[in-house]
Amino acid sequence: MTVRGDPRVDDSAEVEPNVTLESGVVLRGKTTVRTGAVIDVGCVITDALIEDGAYVLPYSVVTQSRVGPRAKIGPFAHLRPGSEIGEEAHIGNFVETKKTLVRAPGESQPPCLHRRRRRG
Repeated sequence: MTVRGDPRVDDSAEVEPNVTLESGVVLRGKTTVRTGAVIDVGCVITDALIEDGAYVLPYSVVTQSRVGPRAKIGPFAHLRPGSEIGEEAHIGNFVETKKTLVRAPGESQPPCLHRRRRRG
């Protein structure tokens, strides 16, 4: 593990080998960071799963969500509870998600489960 600066990691968080944690990172609760992931400056991650090779760019917040293998988040992104970011998917800067499934370009998306209410 590469640690730069002063990240804070709760006792309940799990960090696998070859992870990079930059200055000001906070890992809270039951967070798991898998091999090869990079958590950049100032990120706050709570009760989340960060998969192999994922890259969370500076000042992003991830709460009760899953970031898939080699996915790229941020900078300044906010993944609220229930977000699932798929393998190699990208979430750009200043994006906020909640209860959202995002897949990489080219992957088929699940059919919409919502019906529109008719007005009238």
